[in-house]
Amino acid sequence: DSLGLRMQTHLNEQIGEKRFVEEQLYPGCNSYTDVYRRDGLLDHAPILAHCIRMSPAEFDLVAATDAVIAHCPTSNTLLGSGVMPLDEVAARDIDWAICTDVGASPTTSLLAEMAQFLKVHAGRSRHATPQQALFRTTFAPARMLHLDDSLGSFAIDKPMSFIEVQCDGHYTSADDAILKGLLDLDDETLADYR
Repeated sequence: DSLGLRMQTHLNEQIGEKRFVEEQLYPGCNSYTDVYRRDGLLDHAPILAHCIRMSPAEFDLVAATDAVIAHCPTSNTLLGSGVMPLDEVAARDIDWAICTDVGASPTTSLLAEMAQFLKVHAGRSRHATPQQALFRTTFAPARMLHLDDSLGSFAIDKPMSFIEVQCDGHYTSADDAILKGLLDLDDETLADYR
């Protein structure tokens, strides 16, 4: 705490993991998240990866702290973990960012992660928009790391850190530019957003 360091760990990614923690390792705690609360892990603005198998009470516990969520949809899909309940996170105003999980993902491409985010949340959440995908891979992680004063946007006087992606064609909206140009989604996938 004296060094101002933050902790990053996984939380509630798999059903088996949740049961093991709650039923065998810490049967005296109310939940997996309550274990972290009890041990002080929620006291230092932790970055919690996944948060898929959370009860409403666990989301409330996270919301009452300065914790944030690292959402890794590609890893969650490949491991069959499920889909983070985005509406539960948004309803509690818990900050989150789209991230990669290199331990269980074949890529560290945030463009691939944005596309997977849109695919897994299509039809599940009104918060799964192309604009959110872009925001949650740029400014949101900078804000979560308290670097938004210098990173995460093209604001005047901020250093520039970006890649240029050639987007062929004409786009009639920001959605089309992100979905077709930046993420290069196919027509079948695009139909989920219309």
